[in-house]
Amino acid sequence: MTFAQEKVTFDYTGKVQKYTIPDGVTEIKVTLFGAEGGLGRWDNAPHPGKFEGGKGGSLEASYPVNPGEVVYIFVGGKGENAKDSIQGTGGFNGGADGRNTGTYGPFCGGGGGGASDIRIGGSGLQNRVLIAGGGGGAGANFEDGADFGGEGGGLTGHNGWSGQIVEDSQGKGLLVDKDGKPIGVSNDPSAGLGGNQLDGGSGGQWMSYLRGERGKLGKGGTAADSTSGGGGGGGYYGGGGGSWSGGGGGSSFSEAQAIDPVHEQGVREGNGQVVIEPACVTPDVALIGEVEICHGDEITLTGKSRYGATLSWDNNIKNGVAFMPFLGDNTYTMKSDNKKECDYTIDIKVKPGKPTIIASKTAVCEGEMVTLEVQDMTGVVWDNGITQGQAFAPPVGENKYKVTRKGECASEDEIIIKVNKIIIDASVTQINGNQKGEVDLLIDGGSSPYKYQWKDGNIEISIEKDLNNLEEGTYEVMVTDNIGCTEKASYTIEPAPAVIDELPPGPRLTAETSEDEAFVTVSYPGAFEYKIENDKNETVITGHSENTDVVDITRLPKGKYRVSLIYKQIKQYTTFVKN
Repeated sequence: MTFAQEKVTFDYTGKVQKYTIPDGVTEIKVTLFGAEGGLGRWDNAPHPGKFEGGKGGSLEASYPVNPGEVVYIFVGGKGENAKDSIQGTGGFNGGADGRNTGTYGPFCGGGGGGASDIRIGGSGLQNRVLIAGGGGGAGANFEDGADFGGEGGGLTGHNGWSGQIVEDSQGKGLLVDKDGKPIGVSNDPSAGLGGNQLDGGSGGQWMSYLRGERGKLGKGGTAADSTSGGGGGGGYYGGGGGSWSGGGGGSSFSEAQAIDPVHEQGVREGNGQVVIEPACVTPDVALIGEVEICHGDEITLTGKSRYGATLSWDNNIKNGVAFMPFLGDNTYTMKSDNKKECDYTIDIKVKPGKPTIIASKTAVCEGEMVTLEVQDMTGVVWDNGITQGQAFAPPVGENKYKVTRKGECASEDEIIIKVNKIIIDASVTQINGNQKGEVDLLIDGGSSPYKYQWKDGNIEISIEKDLNNLEEGTYEVMVTDNIGCTEKASYTIEPAPAVIDELPPGPRLTAETSEDEAFVTVSYPGAFEYKIENDKNETVITGHSENTDVVDITRLPKGKYRVSLIYKQIKQYTTFVKN
């Protein structure tokens, strides 16, 4: 696609020309030159060095465009030079006519130079985006000259010039420089003023003669009738027409989207010119998806260099890899490491779509609070009585919560919140003769792995799961799961009660099973505490009561069990059998 990089030069033709933006081009570099104003004429003599028109201005800038867009080009024509007895006419694209003095003289003004511009979106004046102003036509007031046309270009075109008669020791004469060249002044009321960014330059007026025409949008002002004034140059706003003096230069203009505009004044002789060169070519870009999507949808952006260059996207986007844009307006820009390729920018609008749930935590301990939210609440309904952003305590276990969006981009999302509760059970072996006590933990609930901390009083004695070789005493364990949930339990190790063949006189501990062996009634006069152990000396039930306690033993397996008092001076036990 190298053709897209070619520079195209448009010279003066006197009519509109067209340029179609090549494929892949999104920015053009444009150089524009306004046309020069025409020569004035004194008494049938052109005197080029004395009655020169103002030179055209220049503008260099880049401008954003779209592939396939049509650019309308207007190249300014040079203002016509005045003839023996006829004024010069204005150049193409806004140059204004000079005037002549009729039978007096004849003295004739030159035509103003035309502006050069490009237009996008249409060919009317309102479509101009870059303009280089044309120079004003020269007047012809004195035989020695200096009624030059004002230079075109710049944000304000230069005023026309007027020769000045001065008196010195040699007598009256035209003001000249050190080389003897006539010098005009640009603040004389007879000269046309330069156009600016808000209005055309006003026309000049000398004494009681008619005033030159004010410049206007896109056109210079005609010189004053019956004078030898020069016509105003064309421009964004044209220069004013002169009255016996030069016309004002037209102003240049760059629309707000222009990039790095550079204006110069009075640089172009002859006709104007426009040069267009693509600033860069956009890589080929393919979009999988749409420019308007629902939140949660994915798109893929794939760029391909026309020069085999390396392309990279901003915002951590990978070329050719699907991704999910954020909710709202997103802009993605791709750059090439080849300067011939332009940056490529695409806008993606993401409407509220899948209501992705955001949880403060997804795994918590019993009683801990959780907050559920979605990024955009438009049309969203929660189940399970959840309120957006309001903390609540889920029950123990796995809890599923769902949110549904209705209407446009309808969809739903769900999340599972796990609530941990550690359950500690244990197999306890009491001291029996030379055999020391043991505690073997059975852990359920929570999230593994678990951590353990055993204490004897305030002293840490182990971080292992189970304890063995235990002396008489009470031992406390704290179990911590993988997310920091904790639970505590304590176990008492004591010697097995000695077997007493003949009990001393006093209160007696008894245990009687019901006929269906579903219950055992434990009795002892007054308040008492007891424990029930199996034949392995493992404590299976503990309790406390006053006089009598009915104990549910349905969960106990068959076997022989021993019931003994706790914390009594007299170690006493009894047994029962579950068949």
